[in-house]
Amino acid sequence: MHLNRLSCLVKMRLSDGTLFLTWSPYPVDHYIVACAISDNGSIKGKWQHFDTPLFDKNGGHAMFFDDFEGNRKMCIHCPEQPPLERALIMNVKEENGTIKIIGNVI
Repeated sequence: MHLNRLSCLVKMRLSDGTLFLTWSPYPVDHYIVACAISDNGSIKGKWQHFDTPLFDKNGGHAMFFDDFEGNRKMCIHCPEQPPLERALIMNVKEENGTIKIIGNVI
């Protein structure tokens, strides 16, 4: 994937110890949420970049949090089309050393 702009790096440690990174490039004509994992759990490790974005529908700058019941959420801005940008909160889960979107909340 050729990336002509990068912004907003977010890193977090998954429950299995995997160091997981997201960032929001603008590869062609809209934002995506791209992902990578460290091969050794260190910020200095070799980063394995995922071929498929976590989110590719013109939104980005992911932030992760757990709700009061302990469910993981991801919040992004979407769409990248002022003045239509809004927060989009999605349910996500850890699966096989990565994060998967499992549905929209708002």
